[in-house]
Amino acid sequence: MFGPYVIVRCNKLECGRFSYCKADQKTKKCPYCGKRLKVEKERQKFAKTTALARKMVQEFNKRLGEMTEPKWYKNNKET
Repeated sequence: MFGPYVIVRCNKLECGRFSYCKADQKTKKCPYCGKRLKVEKERQKFAKTTALARKMVQEFNKRLGEMTEPKWYKNNKET
């Protein structure tokens, strides 16, 4: 049912990238921006091995990079 690893997403607007940690952790530090994240297991994806978790994170971050940013975000970023 649940694996020993959980996929988490940074909730900081500028970051928003995915990473993984052990399922029994309560918090995780984002490796990209350094923000401390709460690990909420009821809404997350689980993986049985580190290899599977790493593959899922890479795929999610790849999809995230392919998405286009909204126009309002680009305008706010430039100013």
